[in-house]
Amino acid sequence: MQENNFKEFTVNTVLDKFGGRDRFSGYVEFLLEENTRVNLVSRETSPEDLYGLVADCLIPAYMEGPNELFPERNWTRILDIGSGGGLPSIPLALALGNVELTLIERTGKKAMFLRRALQKFGIKGKVLNCNFREFADNPTILTVTGELSLGTDPASSKPTYDIVTIRWVKADSAMIRKAANFLRPSNETSGLVYYSSSQDIVSNTLAHSFYTYRLESEEAPKDATAQESSSLERTISVFKHKQ
Repeated sequence: MQENNFKEFTVNTVLDKFGGRDRFSGYVEFLLEENTRVNLVSRETSPEDLYGLVADCLIPAYMEGPNELFPERNWTRILDIGSGGGLPSIPLALALGNVELTLIERTGKKAMFLRRALQKFGIKGKVLNCNFREFADNPTILTVTGELSLGTDPASSKPTYDIVTIRWVKADSAMIRKAANFLRPSNETSGLVYYSSSQDIVSNTLAHSFYTYRLESEEAPKDATAQESSSLERTISVFKHKQ
């Protein structure tokens, strides 16, 4: 594993690289509306909080170039494990444009939300209403009506992805290893991106690098509690495919 690096960002700086807040405003509004019916994020989450979460999700795409998370970004297929409200997969798809998503979500109501989101924003992809273990054991699983149906020969048609994302799902070394096996082999632009708190870094022989970063909101805090929430400290760990 490479030495930890520390970065500082602001929400607007990250969003501006991908077209600014307007590019993500529809998703923020849709997520807040759907959140009144399905528990996708905390009910206390404000629009400003969501823009911060969107910016947080975009850090791997933002950090492109020499000495960054990825030397270059050429992503067309993304696998997101534990998609929930679509963070980070939907912001990444909105930012990058021509990508295809495979979203794994075990909760039926959240899976239905994700299907509606893909349709609403014209994002290519599919939602698998299963857990990661079911997918890893049979990656040709398809879900059309919420039921699992098995493919004919998983071993002969195992899908591969440019990026695999795991955000706020507790992942141990075994899960990281299994998930990283879905990466395109021998591809420097690909990697498994594990989003976590700054104290929760997975030590693993697959680890390639990790960055701890602080994401500041430009919104002026109104009190001490807001001051604490206006600055988020996170860690992103990147893992590579291991033959």
